[in-house]
Amino acid sequence: MPACCLRDGLSSPVGAHGRFYFKTAPAGEYFLVAEFTFPGRNNQAAQVYYPGVNTREKATRIRIPGRTRSDSFDFDARAIPLVPLPIFVESPDPSHRISVVVLLLDSGGHAVNQLGVSTGNPSELTVIRGETYDISVLDSASYRKRSETVRVTAASGMTLTRMALTRRE
Repeated sequence: MPACCLRDGLSSPVGAHGRFYFKTAPAGEYFLVAEFTFPGRNNQAAQVYYPGVNTREKATRIRIPGRTRSDSFDFDARAIPLVPLPIFVESPDPSHRISVVVLLLDSGGHAVNQLGVSTGNPSELTVIRGETYDISVLDSASYRKRSETVRVTAASGMTLTRMALTRRE
């Protein structure tokens, strides 16, 4: 999950739509910076400054008054390099849930992420905006392929990707 920092030791997750919340913060002026680690990219990361710029010089300084209260700041969601990829694995028999593994490969065929899920339960993976991925469903015990491969390109507001099991074990 991406995080946003006000200053050392004061951080909070940034939501998928760019929303950052904090409950309390000392009074003062701050630059907000969100740091994103790219899945499958050997700890490659990017920083986005509030409201959605890539350098501190272009960032907007925020002022927090002396009183304690909750507040939120919305980063420009188009500047966030990661987007959620919602996935739903359909079961051939909705009354019987099956444990499977969703495998995500990048355009070079390298495994980026895998997620253990049960059929019939929506899940979500975090992916890099603009990248193309292949998604497959594998049997959780044998890792044999249980679905056709689906290719998606990551973008904001992605609809649910439905995966159907095509092979019984």
